[in-house]
Amino acid sequence: MKHSDEQLGDLLRRYAVVEKEIPHADFFNAQLMRQIRAEMEPVVKPAAVAWLWRRLILSGLAGISVAALLFAGLVLPSLRRPGYYAEVIYAKTDNPSITAVVVPKEEITVLWIDGLDYIPVGKAN
Repeated sequence: MKHSDEQLGDLLRRYAVVEKEIPHADFFNAQLMRQIRAEMEPVVKPAAVAWLWRRLILSGLAGISVAALLFAGLVLPSLRRPGYYAEVIYAKTDNPSITAVVVPKEEITVLWIDGLDYIPVGKAN
């Protein structure tokens, strides 16, 4: 490996183009120095940070507004609605000896069923 590196170095020295003086070297040097100074400056400028904070605050306010509108449109109507959480839709049976009576009260609905056989607590599966 070392031998091939030395060979490559010899070939480059033998066949390399002789360096010429760069015309307008001061101009190129000034351009390079300007670019180096620009790269050394901080990436985030104070105006960009203020813009970022403003955008984050506005995005947060927009999200909270959407959440409030969804809450007001979907949840509040169900909380304000008078009535019951459960409603008996059908309470009739095919067996005439069983009667089902719906008794609506102020905050509860009772489904009263008469005529069913008694089932002990341990047997109800």
